[in-house]
Amino acid sequence: MNANELQAEFKARQQSILDIATKEYNDGTRPKKPEFNDDFALLAKANLTIPADQIEYLVKKTIASTKADFYLCELTRIMALSPGQYDEEVKFTFNSLNGAWMSKGDEKGVFWSENHIIMWHSCSMILFKVGGIPLPEGWRERIIFYLKDKIDIGFYEFFSPTYYPYSLAGLLNLHDFAIDSEIKELARKATLRLLKDFVLMTTEDGIFRSATGRLTNLELFTNTTKNEQQGQISALLGLGSAALPSVSSDFSGPSFGFLATSDIDVGEILAERTYSVNKMVNIGRSIKEFRKNATAALTNKRDRVTMAWSMGQYFHPDTAYELFENIDHYDLWENKEFEFFSPIQWIGPRIARIV
Repeated sequence: MNANELQAEFKARQQSILDIATKEYNDGTRPKKPEFNDDFALLAKANLTIPADQIEYLVKKTIASTKADFYLCELTRIMALSPGQYDEEVKFTFNSLNGAWMSKGDEKGVFWSENHIIMWHSCSMILFKVGGIPLPEGWRERIIFYLKDKIDIGFYEFFSPTYYPYSLAGLLNLHDFAIDSEIKELARKATLRLLKDFVLMTTEDGIFRSATGRLTNLELFTNTTKNEQQGQISALLGLGSAALPSVSSDFSGPSFGFLATSDIDVGEILAERTYSVNKMVNIGRSIKEFRKNATAALTNKRDRVTMAWSMGQYFHPDTAYELFENIDHYDLWENKEFEFFSPIQWIGPRIARIV
């Protein structure tokens, strides 16, 4: 089949998932527990009202979380899919946080890993486009640099069943609701790069298995019938144990709902799919090459360091100076991600490099 035919099949799968979610909503069979949110994007796409207690639960969860972007990404998507319906709740949530980018003394937020950067920047864009909230300073430089890097060499959290769903959610938000054609095209290419890697590591039986750059929950690797990867495999490829899922029971997590409501064209990567693979995959670049690219693209020194963090350059001796200097600049010593260093903050960045 050619790319156009495969895209048509993908659109049909999207519609099937949307129809199932709608039927469960109308039949009263979707979960009523406040914490259920897996189908929010689907309900918003179908113009169905999400129960107020479930929205309220997600708002409170977002405000309380040290990883607020995980949930704000979903709130901003339903805000964009249903203009005017959830604006008040989403704006309230955002205004209850410390902002969408790094600020001095923030003991809670996490902005600098690969998945967090794309989620925060996509949330910022939707809040700007739909809610009129100004973009953080340096937003455009950072996101263009980020997307071009992913297109060029791929994702550092490679083949990750833990973090691919989060990066995918941010990328699809950026693509589907882009503020201009340049952002949309770069987001399209970066999304297809991630999905191409995802397809590469999915077996003919619809199981996602691979060596991975980051994994925090072994069940995501061992449970081959009920996880977010299975949801994505169902939407993208129509494979797996639940090719036509019950949205409320077959899968966990909302990212497959993002994919099922996206307008992205995936025909070209589906046309390249093969189940006979014998290849070497190289992902990454040298610190020297990264510094050269970052210096050319990012005018803010702090952004260059933070972007280096997103690419795994935390604790290498060659970046120890920048690590300590950036923590000190933003006063992140009490942030949970860096509190380990707090007792030795007195040594300063120059000595840190030696240590």
